[in-house]
Amino acid sequence: MKTGVVRTCRLFPGGSAYLVLLLVPSALLHLFPERAWAPPLPPEKHYTTSAHGESSFGVKRDVAALADYSRGNCSHCHEMHASVGGSEPTPVDGFPAPYALFTDTDTASQTDNFCLRCHTAAGSMQAGGITNANYGSTFGGGPANTTSIAAAMNLAPPAGSSHNLGQVSATMQAKWPSTYNAVSNPCAACHNPHRAKKNNRTGAAYDATQAALSRPSDHENLWGNDATERMDVYAGANTYRAPFFVGANTAVDPTLHEPDGLSRLIASPEVRGSTTPDYNTFCLDCHATAVGPYMAINWNTAQHGFANGNTNNAPMVLRPPYTLDGTSGTGEDLATNFVLSCLDCHEPHGVQSANNNYLLRTTVNGTSGITFSSSTAFSNFCQGCHNHNGHGFPVTAGCGGAFCHMHGGAF
Repeated sequence: MKTGVVRTCRLFPGGSAYLVLLLVPSALLHLFPERAWAPPLPPEKHYTTSAHGESSFGVKRDVAALADYSRGNCSHCHEMHASVGGSEPTPVDGFPAPYALFTDTDTASQTDNFCLRCHTAAGSMQAGGITNANYGSTFGGGPANTTSIAAAMNLAPPAGSSHNLGQVSATMQAKWPSTYNAVSNPCAACHNPHRAKKNNRTGAAYDATQAALSRPSDHENLWGNDATERMDVYAGANTYRAPFFVGANTAVDPTLHEPDGLSRLIASPEVRGSTTPDYNTFCLDCHATAVGPYMAINWNTAQHGFANGNTNNAPMVLRPPYTLDGTSGTGEDLATNFVLSCLDCHEPHGVQSANNNYLLRTTVNGTSGITFSSSTAFSNFCQGCHNHNGHGFPVTAGCGGAFCHMHGGAF
């Protein structure tokens, strides 16, 4: 076998340099190992195929000094010399921001966050702005209660509830100190900005392989893009059924289901979770243990998880698609243990004031406009999937009290 060795030489004095490829037996390469050559492996194009780096819809900061920079260019987020023409926030203390970003971020703030400079409806630094509607709207078909991540993150009691970025920052540093530090952006706990993709972008069909998430414990890989990282695999011997999409006809099969809003049979792989990311494994990276004031969640023993909620469910008639054939024309399916996804009930970023606790969705299982008055009066919310008239008390009473139903409560 012969191997190429690169040598540069001049054929004539004062002439141009030419590249000459010499073919020699591989056994002789030890004579000049510094000149041994092999074709480099092609680079992995994580960033250029990400939501930020994609050339047709990626990041493009709306400042005049960068007008000639291509969409997706690194300089829309990072700066070699700390400032672009004075058109942005001055670096704190006169020093460059961490990771050479164009501004610092307060890791404990819901407002002063680098990512929210673009992911906001008002004054977005992204050319053309960015619309990030709430999960119940994007994947459930409900009204857009919020249209930006910044708006969702700024819903706090009494205005609403949101993921606490300060608590996220503290948790990621405590659990994974080799990955995250005191200046790591808390948004990076769930999203890798150089890899995250867009699974539901305008003008394109929903695509589960275009995952936006990375598990906090596995920051360098996407989560949900692989077929083994979906709810059908998580459910295992149990059953996952995607909730109805707004506008579904609950009396027929097929009809509309999350997350893509397409009409599908109840027995289809998609309704059984083949296109829904395994949000449970993702969320339990943090929530399997107590997080600040919030209790640990054990989905293995929870009634909406792997514990069979049907054993004590006689008074609670399940609504479709959690019935024998997934429609409203049949009885309750007591033979199947239904495993839910965390995002079947919760918003990932924040929720409007009418649902002022626990990031609970206002659109559940095809029903929109769900409200409740307090942390224990969950009846309107629960009736998206349950008919609990059999309990013998008014539907205005609470479901989530200390002696009733929470994640680990006795159903």
